[in-house]
Amino acid sequence: MDRIVDTIERRRQSGQWDLREYSHAKKAALLAGIDLCETKEERIGIRKEIVQLHDAIDRQTQMDYSAGQIGQQELAEARAARLESEIDLLREQLK
Repeated sequence: MDRIVDTIERRRQSGQWDLREYSHAKKAALLAGIDLCETKEERIGIRKEIVQLHDAIDRQTQMDYSAGQIGQQELAEARAARLESEIDLLREQLK
């Protein structure tokens, strides 16, 4: 799983993927890892990584919006994804 995430990171850094492609691929890889977790703590750790991913994307999206590079729709989608990931983390913690 770590190799997949590393490959995704390299593609993003090399400019092969835009932010949306990167976030979808990395989130999918991380979510796939949840199925491999043996403990609640491991699942929570992955959920925290997903929250960090969406937080970084939200910050970048806000900068892009402020620069006039994207519209309100993209900004709202990034914020909704961040909030959804935070809710998923809270649900995992409550299990």
